[in-house]
Amino acid sequence: GGGGGGGGGGGVLVGSVLCAGLACLDQQLLQASEPSSREAIAPFSGCVVQAGGSAPNTATALRALGCGASVLSVLGSDLHGDELARQLAGEGVDTSLLVRRSDVSTSLAVLPVFEGGGRGCWVDLSANNLLTPDVVLGAMHAPGAAARLAGVRALHVGYPHLLRGLQGTALLQLLEAAAEAVEAASGEAPIVSLDVNGATLGAAADADGVLGPALGKVDLLHANFEEACHISGRASGSLDEEAATDGELEALVAPLLEAGVGLVAITLGRAGAYVAFGGEGATSRQGGGAFAAAAAGWRPGEAVRLPALPVVGEVNANGAGDAFVAGLLAALLWRGADGEPLTLEQAARVALGSAQQRIDPARRESPESVDALCGENVSRGV
Repeated sequence: GGGGGGGGGGGVLVGSVLCAGLACLDQQLLQASEPSSREAIAPFSGCVVQAGGSAPNTATALRALGCGASVLSVLGSDLHGDELARQLAGEGVDTSLLVRRSDVSTSLAVLPVFEGGGRGCWVDLSANNLLTPDVVLGAMHAPGAAARLAGVRALHVGYPHLLRGLQGTALLQLLEAAAEAVEAASGEAPIVSLDVNGATLGAAADADGVLGPALGKVDLLHANFEEACHISGRASGSLDEEAATDGELEALVAPLLEAGVGLVAITLGRAGAYVAFGGEGATSRQGGGAFAAAAAGWRPGEAVRLPALPVVGEVNANGAGDAFVAGLLAALLWRGADGEPLTLEQAARVALGSAQQRIDPARRESPESVDALCGENVSRGV
């Protein structure tokens, strides 16, 4: 593994994460059978209702790791919104920046979680359609908000392809202005993170410009393999996430790194993840912000490919990508007892550990903190 890196155990997280973007109340249908036709009766066994969508999923995964997190999204003034906010608060997530509106319903998603893995998704985006730069920035500049932002060192925005008010130049405007608001409150330019979901609903190779204008402002971009193929213009049918070569993955992330993204993370399902760092250009643009500090020991052009961690028991992969990003963000904000940040490989292992805790019921009930996961890395000699 990579040399150096912070020592395990006794480390410290240098800040919290503000998670903005899509939020919904998930109704998960467990152990669902796939219907044989559109009108066939398909049984399932058990139902779980929980806070879902990018912002809540990432925030609750961060809290499971011991990292501070807040959520900024729009909810209706309804029972679903009350339940979503209640669950977030119960996980220790700061909900003070949530925007509640009486003229819209809280987003609801119905997710059949199929036997043997995979899931379907029916969603009413409703309140998420009101997310615009003005709404997000209004919450960030509300009375008392500056105190909430003082400890934030990472700004995470989830699922712009599903947020019609946060695409293209609007997404660029949001990332710039929100990062400035965090820096004004905290004194340090935050890590800017973007999670891609729903890209396959739009044009290939980002021809519709959902991401393009904003990519030069993004420090960390996460997508699964299919989404990454789509936004890079590579037909996913010509590649297989489990059989893709390092060269194919390198070509997949190249357009994103060339557009100015600092770190691209591609999750590969059961095959693990591929994480690639762009280099000094991506860290110097901040003039010494939180991302530059985290990446100080990485080599320009460095890339890491790691297998997924084993899972025991019934797999529920809902939210696995969000948990991976949460792990990566927490890893970037973690410093060892010697004050050193993690190596790129150590950070990727923490991200995979976070995803494992999300999908493995044996670990989900008693998750390990980022400090414990970092300690495991170092004990392995990584």
